Amino acid sequence: MRSVIEAIELLRHLVASWHGLERLLSFWGPALDVPSWLAPAVALAGLLGLVLLSGISLASLGTLLTSMLFAALLLETVFGITLQIAPPTGR
Repeated sequence: MRSVIEAIELLRHLVASWHGLERLLSFWGPALDVPSWLAPAVALAGLLGLVLLSGISLASLGTLLTSMLFAALLLETVFGITLQIAPPTGR
């Protein structure tokens, strides 16, 4: 009898977890329940986070391109290896 009660509790926990996951992944409902006076601040914080992450990604792209340019210049001036990109030849 105890295992049946534990199985029912486990099933209830799984159903509650599923509803929470479904609510988080759904497109038609809010992910968080916040008071109406706090909703603009949450939206602004999300937008600010998006802008911050976009800036970080652009900065890392600039760092990557700079380091690749430095590596190409180092290969050419120190080791004498030239890197060329040729267009594909048609058949």
